[in-house]
Amino acid sequence: MPFSSSTFNSNQTFKSDDFQSQKIADESAFRLQVPLFNSMVGVHGSVAIAEILKLIDIAGCIPVKRHLGAELDPVTASIDRLDFIAPVYPWEILSLDARMTRVWNTSMESRVVVTAWNFRTDETRLVANAYVVAVATSEQGKSKADASKIPHLLAITPEDKMLQRSADLRKDYRQQEMAQTAWRPIEGAEAGAIGQFVMTPLDGNGLEQNIFGGVVLAHMFDTARKAATRHVGHGDIRCVRQDRMDFKAPTHINDILRPKAIVTKTWDGALEVQVDCEAIPADGSPCRLVATTYLVFVGADAVAKVPEWTPHTPLQDARQDDAEARQRLREAEALAFGNVL
Repeated sequence: MPFSSSTFNSNQTFKSDDFQSQKIADESAFRLQVPLFNSMVGVHGSVAIAEILKLIDIAGCIPVKRHLGAELDPVTASIDRLDFIAPVYPWEILSLDARMTRVWNTSMESRVVVTAWNFRTDETRLVANAYVVAVATSEQGKSKADASKIPHLLAITPEDKMLQRSADLRKDYRQQEMAQTAWRPIEGAEAGAIGQFVMTPLDGNGLEQNIFGGVVLAHMFDTARKAATRHVGHGDIRCVRQDRMDFKAPTHINDILRPKAIVTKTWDGALEVQVDCEAIPADGSPCRLVATTYLVFVGADAVAKVPEWTPHTPLQDARQDDAEARQRLREAEALAFGNVL
């Protein structure tokens, strides 16, 4: 069993003076409902995943903000696990149900379940589920919050206790991944796709001069899809999984955002793509790494094979080994707690 049970205890108790306050998930739970329009369409006539990613980032932070209260603000640290289950189409209503699952020290996790409602047929289907990890900050994101000011999350219902346990399993999975794999920067010449985008005030998140994380995430996804499409030779692919996306540093207004993507591993019907994202400051100071992630794409046709990717350098060999390790951990994670929503 690759996951230890030492990281959580459903019978854990807290003294009244351990936390300033205690809340339950129902107090901060939030439903975001968005009508989808033709302007959001991507490939295959469905709504672009980049649009959904922006909404997931927004929805995931709302219960965290409500849990923290007026004095503190959440900043997305990572999207820990994001599974795409079904496409969504224009003129459907997208619902994003977000709920707190765990509070650790100054970091916390929320779950976002995305469903689509077709008002013509009255059909509702599951589109995606994601887990967003945020960090509590003070002074408009300038410093990390005092942990004693963060309410403890009480798990009362069986569902909330299950979600709390699975949050600790995901945290354990993150530690396993960090121990077994390494981030290997993409060298410019080897990138399968590179994007370049100027960040404007319209992309801001309201915290100082920072850019909304969903904008960064969307540009990274689009660049990853370009790299995957170029490798496969056509656009008949779909994304089924985004492994943890880590935000390393903030992106600011007027920065040039530069995501770079490369294929790391192929299987018969799937491929993994690594994306590194840099921000180039307008004042000429050195560029900085702002985010990294890995995405898994499959052929839209279940019987179609993905062309094999062959590493050509020791660095690419190492990336392929890491991709295989991540796949083993994904399988172990699924066995540990299944497709828990």
